[in-house]
Amino acid sequence: FLQARTPAPTRRIRYNVDPTPDEFDATGYPKVAYANNAIQTSKYTPLTFLPRNLAEQFRKVANLFFLLLDVLQFLAVFNVANPFLSAVPLIIITALTAVKDGFEDWSRHKSDTFTNGQEAKRLQGDRFDNSNGRHLRPQQTEFIPQKSGLTGLHQRLSRRFHTRKQGHHGPKSHSGTGPMHWETCCWQDVHVGDVLLLTQDDPIPADLVVFATSNSESICYVETKNLDGETNLKIRHSLAETQELGDDPEKLVGFNAVIEVELPSPNLQTINGKISEAWEHKSPITINNILLRGCNLRNTDWVVGLVIYTGEESRLRLNAGKTPSKRSVIDKHMNKEVILNMGFLVAMCIVVAVMGDYYTQKHLQNLAPFIPATFAAEEYNRALQGVITFWSALITFQNLIPISLYLTVEIVKTLQSYFLYADEQMYYAMIDQPCKPRSWNLADDLGQIEYILSDKTGTLTRNQMELKQISCGGIIYEQEEPGVNDIDADKRSATTVNGQQHIRNPFTNVQLAHDLRHGPDVLQEQLHMFWLCLAICHTVLVSTKGATLNYQAQSPDEGALVQAAAEAGFALQSSAAGVCTIQVLGALQTWEILNVVEFNSDRKRMSVFVRRVDEPDTILLFCKGADSVIYDRLGGGQNASRQDLLIHLDNFAAQGLRTLCLSYKILTKEAYMTFAHAYNEASTSLGMRDQEMELVASAMERELQLLGATAIEDKLQEGVPNAVFKLRQSGLKIWVLTGDKVETAINIGFSSNLIDTEMEIILIRGNNGEKTHEEEQMSVWRQIHDAIMKFFPEQVGGVLNPPKETSHRERLKRSKHDASRINHNNCALVVDDLALHYALHPKASALFMSLATQCRTVFCCRVSPLQKAKVVELVKDYSGAMCLAIGDGANDVSMIQAAQVGVGISGGEEGQQAVMAADYSIAQFRFLERLLLVHGRWSYVRVSKLIFTFFFKNVIWIFPMFVFQFYSLSSSQLLYLYPYLLLYNLLLSSLPVIVLGVFEQDLWQEYIPYFPLTYAQGLEQKLVTFKEFLLVTFEAIYQSIVCFFIPMYALGEHATHRHDTLAGSLTRLSMVVCICSCLNANLYIAVRSNNWSWILVGIQLFGFFCLVVFTLIYSSLDWKATGGEPITGIAEDMFRLPHFWFSLVMTVFLSHLPRTLFAFIHSQIAPSDMDLAREIQKY
Repeated sequence: FLQARTPAPTRRIRYNVDPTPDEFDATGYPKVAYANNAIQTSKYTPLTFLPRNLAEQFRKVANLFFLLLDVLQFLAVFNVANPFLSAVPLIIITALTAVKDGFEDWSRHKSDTFTNGQEAKRLQGDRFDNSNGRHLRPQQTEFIPQKSGLTGLHQRLSRRFHTRKQGHHGPKSHSGTGPMHWETCCWQDVHVGDVLLLTQDDPIPADLVVFATSNSESICYVETKNLDGETNLKIRHSLAETQELGDDPEKLVGFNAVIEVELPSPNLQTINGKISEAWEHKSPITINNILLRGCNLRNTDWVVGLVIYTGEESRLRLNAGKTPSKRSVIDKHMNKEVILNMGFLVAMCIVVAVMGDYYTQKHLQNLAPFIPATFAAEEYNRALQGVITFWSALITFQNLIPISLYLTVEIVKTLQSYFLYADEQMYYAMIDQPCKPRSWNLADDLGQIEYILSDKTGTLTRNQMELKQISCGGIIYEQEEPGVNDIDADKRSATTVNGQQHIRNPFTNVQLAHDLRHGPDVLQEQLHMFWLCLAICHTVLVSTKGATLNYQAQSPDEGALVQAAAEAGFALQSSAAGVCTIQVLGALQTWEILNVVEFNSDRKRMSVFVRRVDEPDTILLFCKGADSVIYDRLGGGQNASRQDLLIHLDNFAAQGLRTLCLSYKILTKEAYMTFAHAYNEASTSLGMRDQEMELVASAMERELQLLGATAIEDKLQEGVPNAVFKLRQSGLKIWVLTGDKVETAINIGFSSNLIDTEMEIILIRGNNGEKTHEEEQMSVWRQIHDAIMKFFPEQVGGVLNPPKETSHRERLKRSKHDASRINHNNCALVVDDLALHYALHPKASALFMSLATQCRTVFCCRVSPLQKAKVVELVKDYSGAMCLAIGDGANDVSMIQAAQVGVGISGGEEGQQAVMAADYSIAQFRFLERLLLVHGRWSYVRVSKLIFTFFFKNVIWIFPMFVFQFYSLSSSQLLYLYPYLLLYNLLLSSLPVIVLGVFEQDLWQEYIPYFPLTYAQGLEQKLVTFKEFLLVTFEAIYQSIVCFFIPMYALGEHATHRHDTLAGSLTRLSMVVCICSCLNANLYIAVRSNNWSWILVGIQLFGFFCLVVFTLIYSSLDWKATGGEPITGIAEDMFRLPHFWFSLVMTVFLSHLPRTLFAFIHSQIAPSDMDLAREIQKY
């Protein structure tokens, strides 16, 4: 029973087919078990919450450190007055974190309960029993002698199924009795092999194969926005073998089949499977036959389906939580600084232990009063006493480690994220979309970005396509601009893309209309085939409202092309169940869609096999795709048309238009039947299905006849040129990774301000198959080498002639060192896909990056999603700089996740996959300027100041106690009264730090656009450095010394309170040092701030007010009567002394004089960019 189950290569689901003995082990349990349909997103249960949450919290070194100290304080040897009070800060921090975690998990529990409790309808009755993945041990309770091996199992299975056929069933997990019917059950009770009935608008409870639909054309409509964010409806088809079964339970129970599908995987785009009826006939199962959990059924009365994946094995759950965890750079620095603080603390404790041993040895012989009488000279253990003194000092100085730092940073970053969301200047009213932070811990990283790697289509451009020109028969037909009086709603066409309607000008051309009807026969025929290709070769859906056709397209390119074909007289009227109807110049034609080979980023083309219903012997193959792909597949005898079209393509690209080539091929019936048989065999393969199908299709997509090309305009988004200009002024480097041609990319570069007329354009191209692989590789490497020698001659040596035995990472490090010595030239680098393929080779990547990082702009053209991610990884490894990737489509997800910060365009037309994978989502590219230069920069400055002021306030508070040890014979005696130690981090000094982290503005937002170079603070990571940490620590030590010695010498004989009874009790000195340290810690925050808002001033006054009020209340109580510290009346006596006020004024003056004086002199003699900007801001 507990044996590990061996995973099968595929999943086999029996539908009314008895299992075979080899599917079970000797005990009757299936060899392969399936997950149930219940999901659990929560982390805890009522029983596991406390131990598991505490275990997670105490994985942090700081929490573990304080737990250890709190435990030590309960030991009598350390003589802690009230160890329970010592544990209060840790208890509060731990409790607050646990409450936060518990509330989050409670929300997950509610969601899980609701989801698992939703209702579904399942086929049930006495003639249907789903035994897939179930234990098939006989149900009798009496003893049955067990036979070994499969023989005994076979007898038990036979007895089981014999009784089933007679209608006698023992209790089963969900087998029903009585006639066949649809039974209501909860989602969590659904199992693999169940048959479900879904009705319109129902959510899909599990991944299932569509058996039958209410639609006569065997289709249903499904909304997938919960999976991929796309709001357009998608078509799914029922299996041909099961469509006739309908929703009749009697028919369903009479059908027998075995469904075989691939093992569970997170792939949302493809699925490989097959259905075998009576173990003979096989038909493929593809993603078009599958309804996935998380989708909703739309515009379909009912659907019947068989469950193939459940619960955690469903595609939805396998894709949950796959986004990689990211930590900000400052968080990583912060851990290092906490460790340095611990080292500083240990050093202080060692000094106290050593000095304690010295003082004890010095006074041991005369048994001084502070040495216990039991310490006889011969019994004194120096090592043991040193350890005790060390740990006592560690307990005394424990507040040097900022226990609440992590929680404070989390609070500040949460509020910063809210400000991003609430910023009206990043709100896009057209689609009601604000900026949405999805990773709340990366706000400060936005202020340190050096490289922006951007998609083009839908990111820099609008992704709202409009056909501008076509080339056919050697003639260019250009869209004629409508007259002023023609621009109205009736003259414009509409296409729906991903649920959004696009209005565009119609494609009209007088010469085209004439040539279609009255041109030469050859031209007419070619134009007819051209527009037929556009009207047929696509995946567009058609819906009608009255007499109006509405095209629903997943790709804006396809929507624009199909709409243009309709305007040219080739209007798609309907497309369903493998048949499409087209109105060709007023006459209806019906075409049968035989096969569709869809477009993907690897194929870069799409093909359809069709034939006219009234001409069944003539079969056509239409193929459209990238020019580089189509040209490789053209037949001979087309040199003239090829050359003419190449000239036209270059002309289109020079105008920044997106191009697509069209072609066709006439097939004989025999040739098609051969292809169809091979393609069907490949489509039923469960191993390398995609590769096998591609090989079969690629063999047929040869000897094509060229039809022409289309040129589509994709305009830049509003504000892109200005945003690019500001980002580049700020020192950021922008790389564009696009699928367009080189010429199109260059044109977009000029229009978007990425390239200007003064730039040198370095072009690296592949040879497009004209040379051998080795020759092409060497050609690309030589082009990169020559470009470096021409434009960056200083960069020679290690990069160009590396040692032979070096690793890839070593080459990157060496080239980075060499490149750092070279100044950037005004160059733009443009690389096509073939050249990039060879440039990303491990042996050439360092050479390529040494060139690319010297250029102000880089364009990578015709890149695949995988290449995008590789480029991002290469930039990260080579430069060590912060990278931001921004895109709008599914093809951008990999690079968004690879970058330190990912941004998705939520206003794009390619769904929401990029947004769902991103750390931040914005509606337009222009908002990136404000996201980085304003909010990113502010966040970096705020968090930097917060962390260092946190360390500062802890050092200025603790170091006086360290100095005090030299006056208390290193006895680890506390300088401050215990309540002040508890309240310091919780109340007296915490709020000003939070206010600084939330509201600090070193430069007002109105002035930031005028001083873009101020972004260099974060780009060069100047604010969070080891040097800055040491300076802050030394300043805190200096101020703590001031806060200790000035009161000590100013008070003199008044250091001891009049009610003190013990020799050496210096409660008045303690109170004065305490107040001076608190005041200067908070004033330091004010001095560091450049934005003295009413909130900061109010918090400063509130903190000082709390300190004074608490002191007055605390000193008014009769603590002596209760055995506490003798401080009754201390506040009254202290506030009357002029020595106190002198100490207060002098400590404030001397503490902040050096910083203020240095800052003033520096701003006058060698002002920084920030000094100048703030000076201008004043006036």
